[in-house]
Amino acid sequence: MTRINTNVASTRGLRNLNKANSGLDTALQRLSTGSKINSGKDNPSGLIAGESLRLQVTTIEQSIKNSNRASNVLATADGALGEIGGLLNQIRGLVQEGLNSGALSNTEIEANQLQIDAALNAINRISANTTFAGDKLIDGSKSFTTSTSTADAAKLSDFQINEALLGTSGSVSVNAEITSAAEKAELRYSGGAITEATTLELLGAGGSQVVNFDAGSTVANVRDAINAVSDVTGIEASIGAGLTLSTDAEAGTYTLSTNAIKNSLGVNAATSGGIIFTDARGATDEGTDATLGGTLSITLTNGTNSNANSSVSAITTDGSGNINIEIDLADDGTNSIATFADIQAAITGNATANGLVTVTDNSSVGVIGAAASTDLAGGVDGESVTFSDRRASATEGAFATLGGTLSIDLNSAGSTSASAATDANGNITVTVDIASGATLQDVVDAIAADQTAGGAAEFITTDATNIGTGTTLVADSS
Repeated sequence: MTRINTNVASTRGLRNLNKANSGLDTALQRLSTGSKINSGKDNPSGLIAGESLRLQVTTIEQSIKNSNRASNVLATADGALGEIGGLLNQIRGLVQEGLNSGALSNTEIEANQLQIDAALNAINRISANTTFAGDKLIDGSKSFTTSTSTADAAKLSDFQINEALLGTSGSVSVNAEITSAAEKAELRYSGGAITEATTLELLGAGGSQVVNFDAGSTVANVRDAINAVSDVTGIEASIGAGLTLSTDAEAGTYTLSTNAIKNSLGVNAATSGGIIFTDARGATDEGTDATLGGTLSITLTNGTNSNANSSVSAITTDGSGNINIEIDLADDGTNSIATFADIQAAITGNATANGLVTVTDNSSVGVIGAAASTDLAGGVDGESVTFSDRRASATEGAFATLGGTLSIDLNSAGSTSASAATDANGNITVTVDIASGATLQDVVDAIAADQTAGGAAEFITTDATNIGTGTTLVADSS
């Protein structure tokens, strides 16, 4: 007999039990995770949206953490900078207090200096030891990275790189133009030993250090003290060999000069003799109108007012600097009765006229009559020529070094010429013969023309840059 081993009721009950267990597992999973969607089968689209939201939440949370960390870094650096600011204010107050030297004793000033030194050392320590997670914050080692676009690059006309972080690339291309060679900074001290207690602050590439010296410290002591802290400051000291100064030798010189010839004007008297007006402007080397700034003229007018004395009636200067002195002659109502003494008194009695012209007589003078405006003429500027020893060099200038003296002898003669002679002791005499009417230029030409061996041109050079037409030399000058 056939048997059916299937219990439908049991099978249905088992299926329902498994379904209940599955629902229970899902419920327990959701309770334990706190999430309705734990796998794709729970809600595929909801899972995608949830993961996106979870990613954003994670990013935002990390951003908040980064912001908090940056705030902590800034707070650490700010605290250190606040301490440094307080120390700097303290130093400034001590320096200001030190200016009151009249009310502070040396002991108080030294104590203030020690406090300043301690504050500086504290600043150095703070800058070196302020760190966050092992990174130093205010010692200058921090940097930042910047970049520019191709469009913005054309807007840059110049740039300067103080420090660059290469990152993972290991290298970066930089175009550098050297405008001047680098030089090590130097400070030279030439004051000798220190005469009073001194504090020296050294600030170099490596750091700063304060060094104290007592009165009497030598230059060698200063050098040794600076070098003793060179590993901290990066500053080294040495004692130089000193500076040697030398001068070139100077050649012996002799200057021959002539005084200026002043402009003058002679006025003859109506009866006998005459008077001479001479230009009183300028110095002994100024005689021409161009040098003095313009011409000087005299006008003598015959008065008709019965004036017993002559007088300077007007002194006029035109736009070119030319000056005219007008003198009213003494008269009897009709004719001049002026004499030399009368005209001289009129000139000396007027301060302006007396500074421009002098008047002298050239013989027994009678009555001086009227004369139209006439320029003073004949002036010649003074000139000079300097003779130098041609034998001199950069190191030889004294006669003992050059082998003997060198002298110039000027004599009157029928013609102008030059010659040289050497005696048994090596002394040289250059003789210049000067003809009547010869000028300084004639003397220069005569020396230059003597080109024979041992001649005048071999021993003498001339500097005649200010020679013109020249005044004539007086015979027998030397």
